[in-house]
Amino acid sequence: NTVITVGALQSNHARLTAAAAAQMGLACELFLTRSVPRDDADYTGNGNRLLQDLFGARIHLLPGEADSLAEAEARADMLRSQGRRVCVFPSGGSSPLGCLGYAACALEILEQAGNLGLSFARIVVPNGSSGTHAGLAAGLAAAGRDPVLAQSYTVLAPEAEARATTLAKARDTLALIGGGLTLADDSIRVDGAHRGPGYGVPTEGMREAVRLMARTEGLLLDPVYSGKAFAGLLHDVRTGTYAWGETVLFVMTGG
Repeated sequence: NTVITVGALQSNHARLTAAAAAQMGLACELFLTRSVPRDDADYTGNGNRLLQDLFGARIHLLPGEADSLAEAEARADMLRSQGRRVCVFPSGGSSPLGCLGYAACALEILEQAGNLGLSFARIVVPNGSSGTHAGLAAGLAAAGRDPVLAQSYTVLAPEAEARATTLAKARDTLALIGGGLTLADDSIRVDGAHRGPGYGVPTEGMREAVRLMARTEGLLLDPVYSGKAFAGLLHDVRTGTYAWGETVLFVMTGG
């Protein structure tokens, strides 16, 4: 009857968890860290923070360096001692079970591409809590395709850390799928060159990417996730990573 999750102050996952809990009649508690160096009222009280309150979630604000998952687990133990039934979700919902959603997404992409006669040189996504990339890699491997077809641009952790986390989660997801499949160490491709100074901190490349997509396609990228990932893709296109005529799929994960 209670769900708890963690994330940054303006976490999309936390907001969606609160909305889903409200719809299902469940109590919701959010452990939110101040991961972005901003303390203005617009950032701390607007956007997703406003919506989290509107959905009725109980908010626990933590400093950026806090171990939010440990805090959430401690709270869950206390609530369980009071007779509550509690489920704790990690940041981004990026557990092996959560990653199955993007494993299914990989299968859907392959099916639709086949129906349309398309072949992708790369499937590109942002990498925050690593679940999107991990799920896609696991799904591709389960379908007999090379998981390196998926590539991510990290917006949260440094490149090496993001790659290691993604690989571990992809392997755990494959274990959940079954079939005895595994992933080699070089199966995960993560680019950290467009992360900038840190999570949620704007970069010039991100600003250009957001403006370009808005003014040429009428589509909105967000500044934290998809904007930085698309900036990375633009850089790779311009520097010759892809041959003329190759097709790249950019997965807009929201933000």
